[in-house]
Amino acid sequence: MPFRPLKASVNDGNFGDVLSGALTTTNNTATAVVSYAPPANSVVYLTATFSGRRTDGTSGDGCILTLTCAYKNVAGTLTQIGSDTAAQPYASASINASAASSGTSGSLVQLKVAGTSSTTINWVLQSAFTVVAQ
Repeated sequence: MPFRPLKASVNDGNFGDVLSGALTTTNNTATAVVSYAPPANSVVYLTATFSGRRTDGTSGDGCILTLTCAYKNVAGTLTQIGSDTAAQPYASASINASAASSGTSGSLVQLKVAGTSSTTINWVLQSAFTVVAQ
């Protein structure tokens, strides 16, 4: 498969596609930032970076989360391959309980973020994915 430069949300099953999104959290419930529907009979590898900034109060604290995950779609059934690999390489103390994760909802893979209880955090997600299909 030839190399192709990154393109925003093409989702055509080729190498180099990206997903991006944003949301605000006010608690520690995992919430989907973006969803992706892998093609049938494929394997998809996703890498994501979540950048967050605390917007309540005056601290302006920040947090960076990373996530990698892989899923297979066999005849329309999604199954995770292995487990999420999530990390928090940088975080201010006031929001260091934040976490990234993935999951499925029907035919979609969801990239999720959970903030910190009683704290408003604005998140931006940038994710790249690689798909190997039939």
